[in-house]
Amino acid sequence: LTRPPLFNPSYPPLLSSPSSPPSPAMTVLNVGGIFKVSIDNCKDLVRKGSHKSDPYVQVSYGYKKLLVTPEIGNTQFPVWKFEDEIYLHGKVKDSQVLTFTVWDKELLLSAFNGKVDIPLKHIVDEKTIEKTYKLEAEAHEDEEDKDKKKGDEYIGTIDLKIEYIPQETAPAGMKELNIENYKNEPIHGVLDFDIKEATKLMKGDKMGKSDPYVVCKITKHKITTTPVIGNTLYPVWKFTDRVVVKGVLLNDTTLDVEVRDKDMIGSDLIGAIAIPMTELMEKGEVGGNFPLYVKDKKGDVSEHGHLNATFKYKKSFPGSADEGDAKEVDFGDLQAKKWKKEGHKDYTK
Repeated sequence: LTRPPLFNPSYPPLLSSPSSPPSPAMTVLNVGGIFKVSIDNCKDLVRKGSHKSDPYVQVSYGYKKLLVTPEIGNTQFPVWKFEDEIYLHGKVKDSQVLTFTVWDKELLLSAFNGKVDIPLKHIVDEKTIEKTYKLEAEAHEDEEDKDKKKGDEYIGTIDLKIEYIPQETAPAGMKELNIENYKNEPIHGVLDFDIKEATKLMKGDKMGKSDPYVVCKITKHKITTTPVIGNTLYPVWKFTDRVVVKGVLLNDTTLDVEVRDKDMIGSDLIGAIAIPMTELMEKGEVGGNFPLYVKDKKGDVSEHGHLNATFKYKKSFPGSADEGDAKEVDFGDLQAKKWKKEGHKDYTK
C-alpha cells in the first residue's frame, strides 16, 4: 500500500478547523513577456580549495532551470558576455524571484559559489535592470556560522542586465515556461503539531490489530514522529511538538502525515493525508477529524479510518520566544546539499 497521489479531485477536501482565520489577500503579479538576460561577468569569486574556479551561471525560477551560461575554466574573474531570452507567463505572487546561481564546475560535482535573487515585480515594473550585484552566500553549514548575518560575507559580484518586453504570446521557436507551475514560497516560522488520536484504522496484521504511529514529512524529510502504540486500531497519542522550519518550498509542497503500522522490520503505511503548505501558511491553522486514505497495488484508493489532529503555522524570526529551543529544519540547507550532489545535472526534472 502506498500514499495516494496528491490533489486528486476525487478525494474529499481537507477538513479545516472552523476557527481558522480567513486567508489574507494575495497580491498577484501577472507576468507575460520576453525576458532578455545578459550575464556579463563575475569578479572576486571564492576559491574552492587550492585551485581557481571553473565557473558558470544558472538562471532559475523556483527550482526550474531556465538558462545556463558556458563554463569558463580556471578563473575567479570570468567574462561570459552571455545573452539569451525566454518567454515567461502566468499569475504569481509578487514576492517571486529569478535566481542567478554561480557554480564551480568540478570533475564529478558542481560547488555552490554564490547567488542573487531578483524580484520579478522589480523586473516587470522597471522593464530594464542593469546592475552589479553582490553575490550572497548559501545557508550556514557549520554551527559557528549560525550567527553570521546575511550579507556579512563577501564572495564576489555579478554584472547582469535583464530586459522585460510585455507580449501576449511567445514568439515562434522561443523557449517558453508557465511559471505558475514552478512558484516557490519563502518560509520561516514555527510549526506546531497536536496529534490526538485515530479511529477505525486498517488492520495491519493477521491478528486484526496494528501497532500504529504517525510520522510527518515535508519534501520527504521527516519532521516529527509520535510514539508507537501497540495492538490497537484506536490509538490515543495526545502528542504535541514544535519545529522551526525555514527556507524555500515549492508552491505544491505538502505536509505529508502518514499513519504507519510498526513491524519487526520496518513499517507499513495504513493511512495518509496531505496538507498543502500554502494553505497552512495562509490560514495559520488546519485541523479536524481527517479521513485517511491508502492506495493498493492496483491503484484503487480507499478510506480507512480517521485522524484527529491540528497543525498550526506562525511566522517567526531567529531567537524569538516562539522558537525557543525547538528543533530546526532548514530547507535551504537540504536544497544546498542536493545541489552540491546534483549541480552538474538538470536537478529540476
